[in-house]
Amino acid sequence: MFKEILEKIKEFDTIIIHRHLRPDGDCIGSQFGLKYLIEDNFPEKKVYAVGDQIPDYLSFIGKNDEINADIYSESLVIVVDTSVKNRICDERYALGKYIIKIDHHDDSEEFGDIICVKNEEPANCQIITEFAVANNLNISKKAATALYTGLVTDTGRFQFRGVSQATFNAAGVLINTGIDVDNIY
Repeated sequence: MFKEILEKIKEFDTIIIHRHLRPDGDCIGSQFGLKYLIEDNFPEKKVYAVGDQIPDYLSFIGKNDEINADIYSESLVIVVDTSVKNRICDERYALGKYIIKIDHHDDSEEFGDIICVKNEEPANCQIITEFAVANNLNISKKAATALYTGLVTDTGRFQFRGVSQATFNAAGVLINTGIDVDNIY
């Protein structure tokens, strides 16, 4: 499925990434980590991250983009870390030409044209990292910082149920980019 998602990203010039209401670290980390991955690997694309206010403690990751509704009709929309439609921040996601859902929740509702739900993963940022690795994408420090932040917050610093070798493999990939782990903590 990761190859199929990459092909859709390649197909569209404009990509809008949505998240859930009242965002947490995994939500913001997934959204901005994916945004930075796409921008770093496909600099010709316009990539936007939209949503409600980012909590102050996560503001170092990025800032919301303001966009007009008229660009949705020809855009790829990717909804991250959101299990059900009524929790998606900004209902304009439904105006997208094509919708991809990337999520890790057990109670995940089916919506979108491509549905990538890996509910065995303890954090959505792990899925985004695995997507990058599977597709041999360059992971910049900026993308890795966002993804690692989400990974550590949703796993309770690797203490919660569901943490596996794959979780630590993803963390290792992100740490190897040279991110400042102390600053993230």
